[in-house]
Amino acid sequence: MAVQAERIAVYGAANVDIQGHSAAPFKPGDSNPGFSSSSPGGVGRNIAENLARWGSTVELVTVFGDDELSPFLQASCRDVGISIASSLFLHDSVSPRYLCLLDADGGLIGAVAAMDALERFGPDELA
Repeated sequence: MAVQAERIAVYGAANVDIQGHSAAPFKPGDSNPGFSSSSPGGVGRNIAENLARWGSTVELVTVFGDDELSPFLQASCRDVGISIASSLFLHDSVSPRYLCLLDADGGLIGAVAAMDALERFGPDELA
């Protein structure tokens, strides 16, 4: 008997995580040498990715903006087999993003969660 893969819908955030890493002890109020990195994130997207990697058929219902980061974020879903066909695609908004600053040991100095697009992610928009 064939086993049918589960079909799962995940409702939640997909955002771009942008990290700034200080290469030396952080000096507040100064420009600090270091490097930056970015990766796809968001609790909903991360859950959907893990479910897809475990073999489930996954539909992520989230919000995407129309900025320069949106194609990266959408591709990060499609590349691991997550469908985003039921998501909301905004034409006047930037993609949600999380920006954090880390000290030389990886500790969090501070962060900004720019998630304005998610304010438009509610029952009325999904109907």
